[in-house]
Amino acid sequence: MKTHFYLTTLLALTIQVMVNGQTPGNQTERTLPTIGGKSVNQQDLPKEFRISTNTNVVEEAKNNVYYSHDSRTELLKQAEGLLSDAKFLYNEAETRNGVEKEVLLKQANIIAKQAEANQIKAAEIAGKINKETFTINKENLNAILAISNSEEEVEARVKELMFDAGQNMRLATEMREEAYAMPTTASKLGSLVNAEEKEGVAINKQTKAVEILKDNNPEIAGTIKNILSGNTVAAK
Repeated sequence: MKTHFYLTTLLALTIQVMVNGQTPGNQTERTLPTIGGKSVNQQDLPKEFRISTNTNVVEEAKNNVYYSHDSRTELLKQAEGLLSDAKFLYNEAETRNGVEKEVLLKQANIIAKQAEANQIKAAEIAGKINKETFTINKENLNAILAISNSEEEVEARVKELMFDAGQNMRLATEMREEAYAMPTTASKLGSLVNAEEKEGVAINKQTKAVEILKDNNPEIAGTIKNILSGNTVAAK
């Protein structure tokens, strides 16, 4: 009953804005109130309608000023909540008709697009982290190879893994470049996610190469540990 009451209130507010937007002098300001925006007080809404956003994290990520695993995780968490909100509204729209249905569908679409934007930004942050990780891993592997006493076949295997890692990283870079030429945000997100997977493959191959060198060079284990001490972890 409480949810129905708030949904009715939200619909009434939205319909009022739509009607006002159609009156003379107001047509240029015709907007729909966005949940979580100034038009609706979130504290007056049930939990299902509330959208929790960390503005600082989103804006910093948007401006490429700051990126980390935490900011990526926060964006994905927000996206999950937004998609849940959108699904709730889509389901409610199935039970309504006319203007109420239209309002709910429009609101759901707005929220779904916000979720998609968060997912894209999270994928971009992952790309930055993975590129940085790949570069560090490559430098570490070259440093270890320079002092390695491994047999030729071992070093050959390591170099093969490093080559494969480089190939996957190049493919990932191409996928990210192609993503921005995609006609829709959904296809853009799909390409970025595929690139992220390729980056993961590249970093996993580097990790395997490091393990092979560690196993075959126990006498310089301490030196290898020092070389790897500044290493980072790929975004997952």
